[in-house]
Amino acid sequence: NPHLEEISILDEDEFLILACDGVWDEISDQEAVDLCREEQNPSLAATKLRDFGYLLGSDDNLSVIVIRFK
Repeated sequence: NPHLEEISILDEDEFLILACDGVWDEISDQEAVDLCREEQNPSLAATKLRDFGYLLGSDDNLSVIVIRFK
């Protein structure tokens, strides 16, 4: 079952990370945030998150979208 949560986006929010469980099974929320803060290009940030999950051993689907607000 998908994990769903409704939140309000605030002015101080930098980006949104949408990823499947293959990513979150291997990468903590904070690790993902840190990686996305280091990479300003959202497409490259998504690729790095996907690759990092794969390198950590995920054998599940590794889909990632990063949406940068600022």
